[in-house]
Amino acid sequence: ENFFDAELVALLTELANNISYYLNTERKEKSRALAEANIVEAEQRYRALVSLSPDSIYIYQNGRLVYMNQAGAHLFGAAEPTDVLALPYQALFHPDDWPLIQRRIRNAENGLINPPVVLRCRRFDGSDFEMEILSATFDHFGESAIMVVARDVTQRMQRERLIKESANILEMAARDQPLSHIL
Repeated sequence: ENFFDAELVALLTELANNISYYLNTERKEKSRALAEANIVEAEQRYRALVSLSPDSIYIYQNGRLVYMNQAGAHLFGAAEPTDVLALPYQALFHPDDWPLIQRRIRNAENGLINPPVVLRCRRFDGSDFEMEILSATFDHFGESAIMVVARDVTQRMQRERLIKESANILEMAARDQPLSHIL
């Protein structure tokens, strides 16, 4: 004997399917919302990391600098990153380094890895400094860009030159060079 007629079974089956669909949709929506929240949270952490980094971070895209953190502005002696971004990037570097910079940009755009390099730069007050940079390509708002991480290495480079000069003096003294040749 059947306690339920076919019409009632069909109705209950449709109801069960609708409930299942709703629960599945609700689960997917919660999962999507959680994924979106995780993305927003990750972006916030990334922005905080970049903006608070003691290293200068720049983004080069389509022939110009499009982003710079506060440490980058400080490195160039500017009050705000927008002060530096308003300039053509070439104005920030010694003209003798422009060919090297162009080659590094081409390398990065062609997927090649650039080793760290030291570039000569100019601050807003006109003083010169040396900056070591590392760079990597990435997608920035759907377009290829180059992220540059830089730090002032002026004092380190001065120390290295002083050590090299001292070693040369000691070598000359060891070879009994006259004092006039050493100094």
